[in-house]
Amino acid sequence: MTARPGLRLEAHGALERDKGPVDTLVVVCGYGHPRAAHDDLLVAHVRRLAR
Repeated sequence: MTARPGLRLEAHGALERDKGPVDTLVVVCGYGHPRAAHDDLLVAHVRRLAR
């Protein structure tokens, strides 16, 4: 994703493969955020990594 004025955010791996711990977890939103918020598997991985 490239935001204005050019900030670029990229994934470097799949959430399900990350074992953690992570020091910073950034969750961005955009046009697809309502669908992502209802994706139980995605939400479970974010919760797991946010602990």
